[in-house]
Amino acid sequence: MKNYKLKEQAKSLFIKGQMTQEELARKLNISERTIRRWKQAGGWKQLRDDFRQNNISFHQELYLFAKKLILSIRKDIEKGIKIDTGRLFAISKLLPLIKLVKEYEDSVAKAKTTNVVKNVNISSKTIKQIQGEILGLDTAT
Repeated sequence: MKNYKLKEQAKSLFIKGQMTQEELARKLNISERTIRRWKQAGGWKQLRDDFRQNNISFHQELYLFAKKLILSIRKDIEKGIKIDTGRLFAISKLLPLIKLVKEYEDSVAKAKTTNVVKNVNISSKTIKQIQGEILGLDTAT
């Protein structure tokens, strides 16, 4: 039973925690050979790839949205159509936030895999800015 729990923990850390075989071996105090056998027998690599594909992060969504917005602005410029100032304002606010959100997500993901909470360098002011300007949420409360 203990071996099963250890194997499931290793599987979860490999797939969701994005840990390497070497990191798993050190963290769980088991051999890399054992990890490699479990990984191959359980199809962990494919499961990890599927997990990554199905879990697009918020910064990626922001990036894709910004890219579409920029492309639509560029098309309007090429057609000689007047650009709505709201779209220009949105893109000017959105672009700097993508990096901040990515840094935040990376630090949270790392904290989850190491079980350590660290300073994530994103302030509550920045979070409220994202909520208000990008997501359109009322942040007055």
